[in-house]
Amino acid sequence: MNQSLADKKKQIRIDMESEANRYLVGALLAIVLAMFVVFILNEFEIFELNKILVRACTIVSFATYAVLSMIIRSKKFASSPSIKFVIMGTTIAMVFFIAVMLNINATLILVVPMLLATQYSSYSITLMAICGSVLSSFAAPVCAYLLKTWNYKFLSGYLETVCGISITGTGTAAYTTWQSVGRILMFLGFPQVLAIMAIGVIILAITKSKIANYKNQLRVLDLSEHLSAELDRVNQIKNHTIISFSDLIESRDSNTGDHVRRTSSVVNIMLGAMLADSEFQIDQNFAETVVKYAPMHDIGKIAIDDSILRKPGRLTADEYEIIKTHSVKSAEIIRRILEGVEDENNIQIAANLALYHHERPDGTGYPEGLKGSEIPLEARIMAIADVYDALVSERCYKKAMSFEEAFNVIEEGMGTQFDASLNPYFICSREQIEKFYLE
Repeated sequence: MNQSLADKKKQIRIDMESEANRYLVGALLAIVLAMFVVFILNEFEIFELNKILVRACTIVSFATYAVLSMIIRSKKFASSPSIKFVIMGTTIAMVFFIAVMLNINATLILVVPMLLATQYSSYSITLMAICGSVLSSFAAPVCAYLLKTWNYKFLSGYLETVCGISITGTGTAAYTTWQSVGRILMFLGFPQVLAIMAIGVIILAITKSKIANYKNQLRVLDLSEHLSAELDRVNQIKNHTIISFSDLIESRDSNTGDHVRRTSSVVNIMLGAMLADSEFQIDQNFAETVVKYAPMHDIGKIAIDDSILRKPGRLTADEYEIIKTHSVKSAEIIRRILEGVEDENNIQIAANLALYHHERPDGTGYPEGLKGSEIPLEARIMAIADVYDALVSERCYKKAMSFEEAFNVIEEGMGTQFDASLNPYFICSREQIEKFYLE
């Protein structure tokens, strides 16, 4: 159970990260498309950006998207816990490049890594995105200044006026190049960092909420696993009680007590053959319920006096009438035991097994003399298993029949004592049933 729980937790984490990876790569596609639109508009000189720089940004963004797309398509890499760091690191690098090349025209793109980090329930990824964005906010304007990729209209409107920095990048009489860099950091980089950090606080809060949700998922999984284990334990106890109680009743009937287990196994084998036939309309739940409660089919024998139940010789007519009451008593006991424990449908199946497994298609059975399809299917299956086991088992009043003899008896009874429509499933189960008895 622990291994299974660990695997489920691991799978939840992998699914969450895989989904976030796909989202990030999808977001990068949006950036690629945006860059392509900018590229087209700039080529037609609707925008006034350096064409070489825009082309470079478009190529880099497309290449980044293409590489990451191939990575997440690989199952080996997509499920790796470390791949998210590669994706985020590559995203930060791409955003930094665009910010340097287009500078003030691409300032907002510095927020992208942090926004994408919200898709992960991970403090480490969020901190990586915040730190990467903060460093980019400081470094991008400086690199743009040194590489002379500035938008000069912006420079003349802000940097030259506020910072006193030459648009040529060579400094002024008042400031050297590195003094100019310092003033860029002070008047442009530092305000950008404050804005980035303010957004980062919000991003951290979102991440905290997502981590709490993830932990809640794990707690629910733990609770579900615990409840499932407890339910399995209760069902095991219930099933063991059914078998043990049924064994006790059968042992009063001069049997070893294994009759209930053997008949249940024969029923199970036949139901397996029936389930394999798509034309026979039964479901798995029906089959499991029949197998589960088959051991209780003779539980009413507890109410039969030992002098009759354990009589080694032939029963009198009156004694036989008393024995026949065990099917009705079995159904009554089953209903009392299972009421409030099982749903009504399962109770009905269990009661039918007990009440009608001595009915016959020709109408000569008991307790109600039902005919053909009037007899519930579960009882018709039980009848074959019950008689077959009685034939091949040794009792104090008889020797066991051979498998061949027992098979012939069942075959001869098809249509009168047993439901002929079940004969094909009994025949195809014969080898497996005989193997079960030999083992």
